[in-house]
Amino acid sequence: MGSCLYDISNNRFIDAAFCAKPDERSCAVSHMERYEKLRPGDQMSMFILDRGYPSIGLIQEFEKRGMTYLMRCRTKSNCDIDALLLGCDTTVDIGSSPVRVVKFELDSGQVETVITNDTGHDAEDFRKIFFLRWGIENSYDLLKNRFQVENFTGKTENTLKQDFWTTILASTMLMVMEEDIDEQLRKEREGKENKYEYQVNRNKFIGIMRDDFIHALTARNQVTLIMKRAQTFVCPITPDRTVPRAKNKRKTKFHHNLKSNC
Repeated sequence: MGSCLYDISNNRFIDAAFCAKPDERSCAVSHMERYEKLRPGDQMSMFILDRGYPSIGLIQEFEKRGMTYLMRCRTKSNCDIDALLLGCDTTVDIGSSPVRVVKFELDSGQVETVITNDTGHDAEDFRKIFFLRWGIENSYDLLKNRFQVENFTGKTENTLKQDFWTTILASTMLMVMEEDIDEQLRKEREGKENKYEYQVNRNKFIGIMRDDFIHALTARNQVTLIMKRAQTFVCPITPDRTVPRAKNKRKTKFHHNLKSNC
């Protein structure tokens, strides 16, 4: 299992874990331990987690470390939480820990339940905060679909680790360079009457990195040349754009002989 701790505000991977055991909660604890070393004393950040994470053990880990969490809660995970009505904002004891429960309705009509140990925000704030998880989904889309991290080049342990950590390095470099390129695009188009703002075309950028990434690590000024090439491929930022999720009918996501982004 691969897992990442992603900083939504700064668009960066803070930590990553690659484990033989598929246990999301153990990965979350390892991210917390790493975060404490990287940002000691930080009591302001909030960890946003999806519905596979809530458990008594993980909640107690957050309480022990003095960290704030916001977790999406699936149905049938706790009878007391399931019994609460839509629009509730109340406290339920899970194990020995008091947990704040908020239920709200999405625009699609689906009822969403979140649990947290935060007492300073209003209930409506959690709806807005949880929607920030879209940044996390985009980061995993980058890893899984654009860089095809699950499409390994071999089957040995070293090959799997090499593919995983190379992808983490490449995607982190991409995020950093994208930020610089987008800032340059904003400056160049400042004052122009464009309908939309523009950003670098991520698909094209990944193709450029695929061709020149290794060379960029060994040659002087090659990273600058990569950025200049990528800057010629832009696309508009269209607000409120939605794309339906396509279902993959294959048992495996990638053909075993296909590795286009290695």
